[in-house]
Amino acid sequence: MKKFFAALAFSFLLVQASALEFRPSSVKEMDVNVLLSAEGSFSGEISSGDTLELKFLTLNDTETQEVIWINEKLLIGTEVIEATHEVEGPNKFAVFKVNDLQEFAGTPTFKIEVRARLKTRSSVELGEDFNISSGFEGMQSFLQETDYIEVNDKELESKTRLEFESDSELESIREIAEWVNQNIVYDFENYYNGTWSAKSTYNSRRGVCDEFANLTAAFTRIKGIPTRYVSGVSFDGKLFGNHGWLEVILGNSGWIGVDSTYGEAGYLDAAHFTLAKTLDANQSVNLQTTTVSRQPITVESTLHNPEVEVNGIKFFEDLVEVEIIKPERVGLNEEFEVKAVVKNRKAANIIIPVELLFHQDIQAENQSRLEWFKPLEEKTISWKAVTPAEGREGYFTKYGMIFLTPDKNISFSVEVFPEETEMEEKSRVSILDVSPFIKEGTLSIEVKLKNSGGKDGSAALRLSLKSRQLASETVSVEAGQTKTVVLEVQGVKPEKFLLSIEAPELREFEIVVPEEKPGEVEISEKPVGIEVSGSNGGSAELENYLVIAGIVGVAFIAVIAGVFIFLAKRL
Repeated sequence: MKKFFAALAFSFLLVQASALEFRPSSVKEMDVNVLLSAEGSFSGEISSGDTLELKFLTLNDTETQEVIWINEKLLIGTEVIEATHEVEGPNKFAVFKVNDLQEFAGTPTFKIEVRARLKTRSSVELGEDFNISSGFEGMQSFLQETDYIEVNDKELESKTRLEFESDSELESIREIAEWVNQNIVYDFENYYNGTWSAKSTYNSRRGVCDEFANLTAAFTRIKGIPTRYVSGVSFDGKLFGNHGWLEVILGNSGWIGVDSTYGEAGYLDAAHFTLAKTLDANQSVNLQTTTVSRQPITVESTLHNPEVEVNGIKFFEDLVEVEIIKPERVGLNEEFEVKAVVKNRKAANIIIPVELLFHQDIQAENQSRLEWFKPLEEKTISWKAVTPAEGREGYFTKYGMIFLTPDKNISFSVEVFPEETEMEEKSRVSILDVSPFIKEGTLSIEVKLKNSGGKDGSAALRLSLKSRQLASETVSVEAGQTKTVVLEVQGVKPEKFLLSIEAPELREFEIVVPEEKPGEVEISEKPVGIEVSGSNGGSAELENYLVIAGIVGVAFIAVIAGVFIFLAKRL
C-alpha cells in the first residue's frame, strides 16, 4: 500500500440526506391545525322539495389522537349549514342536509370544510409477545377475505409459509412489514389512480400505500393475525397527504400500528392522523352523497389535499444506546463491515426502524431494517458494503455515512485509500428474494439474485420433491448486476417442494403448494359500481345509483334517490 503524507489532498463525500431535517419516524408528538375539504356541484332538472345529503368522513378521538376543537360546515350558495353527526363503529361522519335544492339551483355548487386542531402522540413500548398458534377469540371478521385482501389465495399462502415462519406475533409483523417495504416499489406515476389487490401487488411488485397495505394485510391475516385497514393523513418527509396503513391486534394488548410503506411496525410516528378504520380499503369512504328527487340529479365532487399547519412537535429521545464499530480505512474494491451495537433502554418490547445510509458510490444491501428488541436487550446489527473499484489518483477519499433510529442521527466516515497493487476481483452473489407463483397446476419459483462483486459469478438452483429432482439450472450473474431466474414445474399437487441454491453457500427453501380452500373465488380488481379516483385533489367520475324510492303526490311522480360514493386514493 502506498504511504500517504499529511500534505496529500483528499476529498470528503457525504451521503445525501436532505430529508433529515424532519424525519417522520422520529416524531413522538404533534400539535397541528388540519383542514379537510371537498367541493362539488349538482345538475339536472331540479324541483321544489328535492333534497341533498352529504356524509363527510371527519376527525375523531382515538387512542393516539385527541381532537382539541373542530368546526365542520357546508357552504352552499350564500348559506352556511352546520353538521350533525353519525357514528359507524370507530368512524365519525359530519352530515349536512339540504332540504330544498331548488333554492340553490342558481348557484349549484357546494364546499365542505372541516377545520380542527389535533394533538397526536406515539409510543414505541409494546405489550407482551403473543404466540399466533394460540389463536384469537372473537376476531374472525378481521381475518376474513375482502375485496382487496385475498387471504384464500394459494400463492399468497405459499409465500407466507415460506417467508414468515415464526409463531411469534412481534417477529411476524416485523418480518412482514420489512419484506413488503423492501420488495414493493413505490410507483406513484402508474398506481395512484386506482387501487390494486394484494394478489396483483404480489405479482407486479409495485404500488402506493394502498397496495403496500393490502399485501401486508393479506400476509398478516393468512398468519392468523387480526388486521384492519386505516385511512388518514401522514407526512412523507416533504408533504402531508392522504395515506393508508394498518392496525393489528397484539395478543391481549389491543391494536398496534403497521405501516409497511414507511417501514414502521408496532409503533407509528405521530405524524399520522386517523380518519377511518375498516376491514378493506374500499370501505373507507370519504364522501357519500344522496339525493332524493323527482328527476335524476348528477352530483360531481372533488376531494382536496389535506392542509396541515404544525403548531408544535416533539421528537423521540433516549430510546436506545448506540456504539458504531467500523474500519478507519479500507482499500478500493474492498468489502468491509459496519456494526452498530444497539441497546434498548426501555423495559418493554420495541420494534423500530434502523437505517445506515451509505454514499451512492458504495454498494450495500438492506440499508433499512426493522429490528425487534426485547426489554433492555442489546444486539449487534451489521452491514456489509463494497468500496468503489476506482479512485482519483493522488487522493484518498473520506466517505460519510449516517446511522438512523427514531431517536438517533449519528454521522461518521470511512477513508478509502488507493492500493499499490491491483486488487483481486471477487464475485459476491447473494439471494435477494424467493417467491412462488401458482396458476392452473403450474408452480413457478422466481429467484432474485444480485452480484455486488467486481467479478462475474454463478448460482446453482435445484428443485426437488421427496429427493426426486424436478428442475435445475446453473446461471451466471454478471458483476454488479441483478438477475431473476424462474424454475417451473407443471402438474403440481398440494405438496412440499425443496429449493436448493448454491451462491456459493448452500441455502434451502421449503416451498408449499397449499390445498384448495372451499369456496375460493376470483376477486375482481375493483368492487363493481365504484370508480376509485386519485387523491391529492384528483376528481372522480362518480357512479350514480338510481333507485325508485317511493311515490309522491296525486300525479304519482316517481321519486329518485341518487347515491354517490367518493373514495380517496391514499398514497
